[in-house]
Amino acid sequence: MDMSLRIIGDPVLRRECPAVSAFDEELQERIQSMYQCMVEEEGIGLAAPQVGNLEQLLVIGIPQDDDSLRLKAFLNPEILAVRGECVMEEGCLSIPGIRADVSRPARIQLKWQEPDGSEAKAWFEDLEARVLQHEIDHLKGILFIDRLSPEERTQLQPAIRRLQEQHGTLDA
Repeated sequence: MDMSLRIIGDPVLRRECPAVSAFDEELQERIQSMYQCMVEEEGIGLAAPQVGNLEQLLVIGIPQDDDSLRLKAFLNPEILAVRGECVMEEGCLSIPGIRADVSRPARIQLKWQEPDGSEAKAWFEDLEARVLQHEIDHLKGILFIDRLSPEERTQLQPAIRRLQEQHGTLDA
């Protein structure tokens, strides 16, 4: 199963993902492969389009106090409510080396399906809420740089262009 990371400029990163409908063995294998890719790339979140799969699937790995990662998969996630606002620096495995401050809600109420297809709903806050929002954006074809002001995006454009040239995704 090809789990190579897609870099900005790859058209798959701008596509909206359809819902997951088959909660089968193949899905479990994709989730495990995504966990592995995320950990290898030293990320804390990864959405299916970042590895070329167009489906509403994301995984997160939130660092814990004992240096372990709490791994969790979310399928067909939907933000039901938001509270507060928080500005925090974000980066993205699909836009390596580029970071910027992004404003997002501080708390979110999320509805999703577990890998077995069962439904769940909960509130998330702080880093977990931020990572979930970032990855849910990926499922809609939105990158964190889209959340920046036009001036900030313009400033990042030369670095993004160099990145696309390095990875062969310029005008992909």
